[in-house]
Amino acid sequence: MKKNVYMRLACLLAGLLLASSSYAGVTVSELGCSEFGGDKFGGTNGNAINEIGHIAGMIGSHAGFIIPGDTCQDLGSHAGYIWSIAYDINDFDQVVGVVPFGSSRWLGFIWSTGQGMTYLDFQNAAWANGINNAGQVVGKYRAETERAFIWDNIHGVRDLGALPGGNRSSANDINENGETVGWSESSQGLRPCLWTEAGGMQDLGTLPGTFWCEASKINNAGQVIGTCNTCPIGQFTGECDTLYFIWTMGSGMQVLPVPGPIGSINDLGDVVGSFRAPSGYYHAYLWNRSEGTIDLGILVGDNINTRADGINNERQVVGSHLWTVTSPFSLASTNVLREN
Repeated sequence: MKKNVYMRLACLLAGLLLASSSYAGVTVSELGCSEFGGDKFGGTNGNAINEIGHIAGMIGSHAGFIIPGDTCQDLGSHAGYIWSIAYDINDFDQVVGVVPFGSSRWLGFIWSTGQGMTYLDFQNAAWANGINNAGQVVGKYRAETERAFIWDNIHGVRDLGALPGGNRSSANDINENGETVGWSESSQGLRPCLWTEAGGMQDLGTLPGTFWCEASKINNAGQVIGTCNTCPIGQFTGECDTLYFIWTMGSGMQVLPVPGPIGSINDLGDVVGSFRAPSGYYHAYLWNRSEGTIDLGILVGDNINTRADGINNERQVVGSHLWTVTSPFSLASTNVLREN
């Protein structure tokens, strides 16, 4: 099946991209955003995509909200600072991320078209990493140390605590059931964790032969993906191996047989990320158990690194660094959007 792709390139590559070109069956067209600073500080990047195809990421040096072919909204930053980052977006176009505030401090924010940018109610530094359709926001904040939190407009901030024997923690993602994943220190070292309203914080374990793991994403089916490493934290050498895992309530932690770093997972179990191709450059990929690894290519020339960071249930994929793309995949009438 032919893949329709809409791409936005940074200024260094804009002259190399045709208005409509193809790579391995993918049709590419420019997306826009240059008038909003998308040609500065690394171009237009996509970090997350919701179920209606709207994107959160960066336009130039600022957090951005993008509707492909329609809207490029610069979300701005705190007065006196030049950049901000958007990490996630829900289906109501609420965007969360961080802005710098003072020396070595960050403020988590939630943005919407109606209310603009609102800082979360923290007295100390905070990062907002994920949001669901109920408006629950998760991330980490700094009091005496880093701690995972969940926030909503009614209850405000709640500290999610840490695993036994640990103090530091962080929440990286939340699904529509309010299940939250991230990492926590523990008496056994750094562990991936799952937090629920009923059960509190749960240690998901590690892969055999690894010293530490971190959970990065969870879908609405309760599948958790993350990263493990065979070297202790702070003792990385050329002998270290990075492994990727998938965890479910029924099967526990298993090796995720993907070819490289992971970005996200949708409710269908599609995982996106990047891998080093034989050329030596990184390609974005999509992986699932039935189709294996699908190379999304590099799309422009032979010397561009690409990475996929987010995917929705329509198999639209977004990524980061140089461009944003959208493209239908091997399922009939489904699309993929990616950026790098």
